[in-house]
Amino acid sequence: MFSLIELENDFEKGLESFERGDHHSAIYYYTKVIESNPTYAAAYYNRGNSHDELKNHQDAFADYTRAIEIDPLYVEASYNRGNTYAQMKKYRCAIVDYNKAIEIDPMYAEAYNNRGNAYAHIKEYKEAVTNFSRAIEIDPGMAAAYFNRATARAAMGETNEAEYDFEKFRSLILV
Repeated sequence: MFSLIELENDFEKGLESFERGDHHSAIYYYTKVIESNPTYAAAYYNRGNSHDELKNHQDAFADYTRAIEIDPLYVEASYNRGNTYAQMKKYRCAIVDYNKAIEIDPMYAEAYNNRGNAYAHIKEYKEAVTNFSRAIEIDPGMAAAYFNRATARAAMGETNEAEYDFEKFRSLILV
């Protein structure tokens, strides 16, 4: 039997370890939490983040997957699993997870931006531009989305539009 106070303390220690950049300790504490409560989705998610920081993509993927199994509406877990797929160069799988994140939260600008990046990696530039544009609609200050859209537009031969986006990107990062 686990103590709720002990569980919360270990979870907090995991958060503190992550913030300090001590990902091995964070993994240790989140694992203790999971051993006490195997249905604690946030512990899997946070342990996945620590694995991701250590470039342990397979372990991160497994933890994000478990968090999603426990809580199918855990938007950050779907988003981060998409990021893990992208880091593993499995762009079509990443798109599926970004789709899920966007389905859960249609205003998730970062998910549109990263889905756009995944489309750009598989040279589906029109889809990429559509996603970068949606990210910009949601968050007009997202410099990365302007840069990414500029790059995709340049790849499509849309030079004037690409130049506009590069200028907008520069203006945002120089603020």
